[in-house]
Amino acid sequence: DGACIGKESPQSYNEKANKLLDEHRCNHQSFFIIDAGRNANEHAVVKVDCGKYIGYGYIDIDCNNGNVEMLDDCIRPYSDNRDIQQILRHYLKNKNGFEVLPFGCNS
Repeated sequence: DGACIGKESPQSYNEKANKLLDEHRCNHQSFFIIDAGRNANEHAVVKVDCGKYIGYGYIDIDCNNGNVEMLDDCIRPYSDNRDIQQILRHYLKNKNGFEVLPFGCNS
């Protein structure tokens, strides 16, 4: 709104920027997203650790009992970037019918 040209105070701008960041921050910094897989016999799993995208994978529906170690074993690592973070925020905000399983930060 004009902080760089003096139409708004830096404090006001920073307050708005921090509010926007808080609105887009994930509720749990470390979590798995568990959703439908490629077929009826599996779940898709996405891992986010300390706010960083770690990767995704698939797990047999009969093996998914919320065990963090089993979920972690199915994850194939991929790079985190701004686009991935935006996709995750959009997915978490707009998709229904998935499970979020929080866990402790590993970093």
